[in-house]
Formats: sequence, structure tokens, C-alpha cells
Amino acid sequence: MSNIVGIDASLTNTAVVIGDGREWHAKEFPSKSLGEAVADRVMRYDLLVASILDYLKSHFINAIYIESYSFGHNLAGQSRLCELGGILRWHLVDLSNRIVEVPPTTLKKFVTGKGNAPKDVMLAHIQKRWEQLFESNDVGDAFGLYQLGLVAEGIVEPATVAMAQAVKGFK
Repeated sequence: MSNIVGIDASLTNTAVVIGDGREWHAKEFPSKSLGEAVADRVMRYDLLVASILDYLKSHFINAIYIESYSFGHNLAGQSRLCELGGILRWHLVDLSNRIVEVPPTTLKKFVTGKGNAPKDVMLAHIQKRWEQLFESNDVGDAFGLYQLGLVAEGIVEPATVAMAQAVKGFK
């Protein structure tokens, strides 16, 4: 059975959703700073990535959809997220050779129909369309990436024109 994975990587609470289009599971991976030294940061990333891989490695994974980097503000924080993202991607290729990076604006367009929707609007659209209520933006984003992956991989038909447009470049 093919599984699609959606990952919203975060330094504080990475969220992962995995499923096959009929059933799915979500898991959060919280993480706290171990210090500012390079060794402390790398240990944090290593522990977080190991937890994620342990969760995913027992599944056959067809494709992984992960939110791509967004460099809007807080460059120091963004550089740390890029460090985590690089290490995570480095190891994800051992689980699937199909890793798809989804720009945040594309995810927003897929879920809401508009590429500039705020997080609360994303969660409201997820609740309305898929009848799923998430308190965490992280899980909401991972679920949106999972749904986008289902459509892009041809497992589920797009429900809207915006969804079809959003996945066009990923097929």
C-alpha cells in the first residue's frame, strides 16, 4: 500500500501526517533548545530527526511532501530551520526517493484557494473541507501537505480548480 507523508518541519514542533487516502495518522515531535553551541544545535536536530525517522521507517512511503523554506523574517531563526531542514531531507531520501518541496503560498492556495491566507484561515478551511479540527498550525500544515500529496500523486481527485492549479507543477 502506498503512503503519502506531509511534513511541516519546525524547531519547536514538527508535525507529520502519513496515510494512504483512506486512513491517516498525525504525530507531533516537540523539540527544545539544548543550547546555542554548534554541538548543542546539532544534537537537537539529530534527536528530532531520529524520532521522525523511527516513526516513519516502518511504512512503505511513496512520496513525502514537505513545506519548502520561507525567508520572510527572523534570519537567525530561519538559518537554524534550514540546518534542521537539510539534515531532515538528507535522511528522508532513505525512506523515499520522491521528496517534494511545496512553497508555503502553494500550500495555502491548495487549502484555501488563495496563496496569502493566514494560519487561522488555513485551519478553518481544513475544518470545513475535510472535517478535521486541529489546534496546532503545525499539524494543520502537515495535513494540508498530505492532502496536496494525495491529489498530486493521483490518489484523490482535486475538489476545486485552485487545488488542480496548485498541484500542476508536482505531477
